Amino acid sequence: MEKVDILRLVLASIFGITAVILSFYGDTVGVSMMAAAGIALFLNYFLRKLIYTEKAQKDEMTKKISSITSEFALFMAISTIGILAIVLHFFPMLFDAFEVLGILIAVIIVTKIASQLYYTKMAKEIGF
Repeated sequence: MEKVDILRLVLASIFGITAVILSFYGDTVGVSMMAAAGIALFLNYFLRKLIYTEKAQKDEMTKKISSITSEFALFMAISTIGILAIVLHFFPMLFDAFEVLGILIAVIIVTKIASQLYYTKMAKEIGF
């Protein structure tokens, strides 16, 4: 099992456990947010295992790189939403709605740029 897969499962488990703990406090909004983040990460993991069972051919490489980059940005956004939900539950006055959306947009953009730079570097190394 790859480190990324372990990280996905650990984060999904943390969000699931947090949803159960928040249910004892009666926080229905927090429970639904944590449950949604955990379920989304579990589904992302299992669907990724089902879809990417075969290795990519050279003509499919660009499509696969684009797919992986978008999926990673989505994974980071979902993880950030879950972490912000935990933080905002305990410190509700820390961020307002615009700051939370700004953080999410920044995470998505930085993730996409970093992935693009990485795959550009890798394409030069393998001669693609």
